[in-house]
Amino acid sequence: MIADLIASTNGSNPGLSLAGRRRQSALRVMVVGDSMSQGRAVAVDKGLIQGVLESTPADLILFMLGFNDMGWFYSDAIGTIDSVETFISNARAANPNIKLAVANVPQRSFIGGREDLVENTEIYNALLAKYITQWTTEQSPIHLVELEQNYDCAPDSCPAGYDGLHPTAWDDPNLVRPLPEPGNFQMFSSPQGVTATWDADHIEWKRRKGYVQVNQLIR
Repeated sequence: MIADLIASTNGSNPGLSLAGRRRQSALRVMVVGDSMSQGRAVAVDKGLIQGVLESTPADLILFMLGFNDMGWFYSDAIGTIDSVETFISNARAANPNIKLAVANVPQRSFIGGREDLVENTEIYNALLAKYITQWTTEQSPIHLVELEQNYDCAPDSCPAGYDGLHPTAWDDPNLVRPLPEPGNFQMFSSPQGVTATWDADHIEWKRRKGYVQVNQLIR
């Protein structure tokens, strides 16, 4: 899925694609998630995303929010869905062509007295899968990332999490294990901050071989 999003995003320049040889990717990716700063809520970030995208343009958003909204009583499942919809609308206001990969919310090990969190997570994930099919457009596609189904964490056991939710040092790389390793990967300082380059045809070869399949981001 992510490989297809990257390939289509790079289509903004018809002469460049993942099949190109040893070029710097034109793709601008923004990561919006709890992994960047624990405690983030989409109820907050929905009001910030338009300004952030206007000051720091991106072509693709990798979105992993929602747990803290329900876990820290910002809102219930329906309120969190409303916040996600507003987030997407505000992101599109800054970039009508923005592409999004939106992860659902994993369950966590059970917290006494928080049956509501288990229930809200189940409701939210069911609603998210339904609404993404309504929110996605040809101009601004949205893809569901099935994180809950592929992350080893549940109310009765969470071997993937060091604290009952967040991934251990071992499980962080496991989340992206199916993605091919880019060839000739390099990072260096640039006026934009940090620039990464890689051998793009190496990724495309592995994608054609089936290492990365649509809707198989995490296996």
